[in-house]
Amino acid sequence: MAGQPIFVPTSEEDGYVRRIDFEIPWAGGFAEVQKKKNIRSPHDAAKAAGYESLLEVSTKSDEVAGRHLSAFHLRVTSDGGEMPDRVHGSGVADG
Repeated sequence: MAGQPIFVPTSEEDGYVRRIDFEIPWAGGFAEVQKKKNIRSPHDAAKAAGYESLLEVSTKSDEVAGRHLSAFHLRVTSDGGEMPDRVHGSGVADG
């Protein structure tokens, strides 16, 4: 079992967001089907608890918006230029 949160929007006085944790079965392995099971499990648990229409924010999301909101696609522009300039396989930004 693994802990997996979902984040639900709330009011300003409640801090805008509420974290709800679910214990889900973890499907070990590197096969694509195992990865899909691990993505699907929190959605199924949330749906069973009454939460639907979740957006998976990750590079593995089925939704284009979820893939584009992934940390690997976000860019920040500053006086020094756009960051990250490029990302190595380790996830460490270079630039």
